[in-house]
Amino acid sequence: MKKTSIIITSIILVSMAFTMALAMDNMDDHEKMPAPPHHEKMKKGPHPADQLVQDLERLGLTQAQKTKIAKQLKTEWDTMREMHDAVHEDMEAMRQAQFQGNVDAVRALSKKMAQQRQAHDVERAASMAKIRSVLTAEQSAKLDMIHRQFMEKMEKQRPPKKRMNMDSWILENI
Repeated sequence: MKKTSIIITSIILVSMAFTMALAMDNMDDHEKMPAPPHHEKMKKGPHPADQLVQDLERLGLTQAQKTKIAKQLKTEWDTMREMHDAVHEDMEAMRQAQFQGNVDAVRALSKKMAQQRQAHDVERAASMAKIRSVLTAEQSAKLDMIHRQFMEKMEKQRPPKKRMNMDSWILENI
């Protein structure tokens, strides 16, 4: 019973959050509001694909390695672009279904989007495996080090998690 209540409450809260987000999108003043400071930090970093290119440039690749990796990245990039377009369309459909309260559509889209995410993650991992197969042991170790440094930097830039106390707000307003 308690688990069911938690699930139902979670669904209601997520629906409310999406409804509020959609409502804010329609506000004229919303577009004029400055972005929160932690959003500005997030915008300053390179796109993940550009970050990978920067990381690869630091490895001292031979021209033959660059050619093999570039061919792999071209294939991945084309595949990811197609996947991105499909996901974007489904995200818009999901927002509409949630706003309309269409539970069956949300359930179907959620399942579809989870499968798309899985396909994206598997494609990315397979691509990295192919890229790593072109690297020497030293280059692979250096790539690992670069990635660790990048992740540490990202962790330091991440804003502290602030969570609105939804339970208190609900109790105050019931």
